[in-house]
Amino acid sequence: MTFLKKQWLIGCICLAVSLAFYIYRTGGEKPESSLQTSDMIKAESSAAKKEGESSDQVISSQDSPFVMVDIKGAVQKPGVYQLPKDARVKDALAQAGGATKEADLRQLNLASKLQDEMAVYIPAAGEEIPPSSPVSSISSSGTSNDQPLVNINTANTDELQTLNGIGPSKASAIVSYREENGLFQTVEDLGQVSGIGEKSLEKIKAQITVQ
Repeated sequence: MTFLKKQWLIGCICLAVSLAFYIYRTGGEKPESSLQTSDMIKAESSAAKKEGESSDQVISSQDSPFVMVDIKGAVQKPGVYQLPKDARVKDALAQAGGATKEADLRQLNLASKLQDEMAVYIPAAGEEIPPSSPVSSISSSGTSNDQPLVNINTANTDELQTLNGIGPSKASAIVSYREENGLFQTVEDLGQVSGIGEKSLEKIKAQITVQ
């Protein structure tokens, strides 16, 4: 074999090796557009999944049979409590161990229905809560909010103290009178209780009933 033939053969071999190496390199790589498309599909899938999870959380929160309430102030055990959706302020108060001796429940509407994330503040005697408070017994105009009438034949001392001008001593006097003399026949009979004068009766007439 002549020198030129050897050179030609070596050149062909080198060319074939180079071509094979090039095909191997380019054939194993994915086009950039394909990679971008794949990344976009993954991103959209992830976003859709997160949106679905967020939607599930909202629905779950709306359908929850419970509410979370923060009760603070003059209570035995202040804190955040979970209560049934139809619970009232009096239920939250009981959950917190009841009111302290310093509490002034006359400023509260214990029949107010609780709402999720509500803050319930129990004031002490001498404190005032804003009339705009969701559990205030007095509206911004100074009149009582719409609330169930207190049945003086069945109400306990805590419920009686929600009435205007009725403190612990008068509430106890009403309960004692009822136990000793039987049920009240009319609203006006409340005036026979020691400490309940004509003026006191006029203040609470619109808030009470006998059944």
